[in-house]
Amino acid sequence: MNDFLLYIAANQGVAGFESPLRQIALILTLIKGPRVDRWVGDMTTWLRGRDPVNDNVEAAWDHFAHEFEEQFHDHTQVQRARQQLDHLKFKFPEIDQYVSEFEDLASMAGYTVGNEETVNLFLKGFENAPDVLSIILGPPLVQTYYDIKERAIAATRSRQLMNAIKRKTFGTFGAFRPPQNRPFFQRTGTAPPPRPQYNSSNAPRTWNSVPVPMDTSARSRAPNRGRWTNANAATVNDAPRKKKGACFNCGIEGHFARECRKTTNANRATMEFTTDDFWEQYNQEQDAELRTLRTQQPPLTPDNILDNALQMFDRLPDAQKNAFIHKYEGGKEDFPDA
Repeated sequence: MNDFLLYIAANQGVAGFESPLRQIALILTLIKGPRVDRWVGDMTTWLRGRDPVNDNVEAAWDHFAHEFEEQFHDHTQVQRARQQLDHLKFKFPEIDQYVSEFEDLASMAGYTVGNEETVNLFLKGFENAPDVLSIILGPPLVQTYYDIKERAIAATRSRQLMNAIKRKTFGTFGAFRPPQNRPFFQRTGTAPPPRPQYNSSNAPRTWNSVPVPMDTSARSRAPNRGRWTNANAATVNDAPRKKKGACFNCGIEGHFARECRKTTNANRATMEFTTDDFWEQYNQEQDAELRTLRTQQPPLTPDNILDNALQMFDRLPDAQKNAFIHKYEGGKEDFPDA
């Protein structure tokens, strides 16, 4: 019947299609089958008894539509729809499919949106999802069907995202942990300065009193060929070279400040400060910085991270919520759009 009415609407204004008696005759030619032949014959007899001028009015079509409804209406449809509504259950996370099936069955069962029984049947379907139902019935309390439906959709999306995060992190919350202030050497792309590697050939003069490994490379065994180098400086002549100029420490000529015997303890400690001492002091400063960060930042637990993440997710727009869910679920929709 609906297809025929669409066909008549598409031919509106065409000569002959606006006559009610002609419309009845046209639709009778489309109703065929052994179970309806007798009814079609009775309606054809009734149609032939109509006056083509006086009876060609909308009342003739209304009479035909009423007879058609009484003949082909499924009188058990309402009862079946109500039974299906009573057994309809929400299957997480297919909230779109549940809402679509519920509204179709409610329409066939004769329920209206503002009916209190409709709301109760809708909530009854969440018996198998108590976590979602607790969010729907949580404060602030909503009463209309549309408000309850929107909250059910939002609660399902939030729970779906939380479950996806748990599966992504294998039961931990490390992937959703907020960024922390860490020392620069622990940050991504930043490494501590490398320790210099000195040997007997490239050690600076300030390392004269520091033991270093012997240079065993091929360059150290190459012939001198008359060229003066730092590597063989100590073996050419055991006698020290004559030193000129005054010492910057005591003012006496004949030696440098690093060889001065009048060097104070503080200066000597500074001059003998080795690379191992530098790294030991560096590590102590970093440990102190880490201890300060731990005392300033409250401890993070899975419980408060989940609550904070859920609150942040609820405040996001719908587009960003869907983007999060698609990211963790792989972009799969539970009920495709028509």
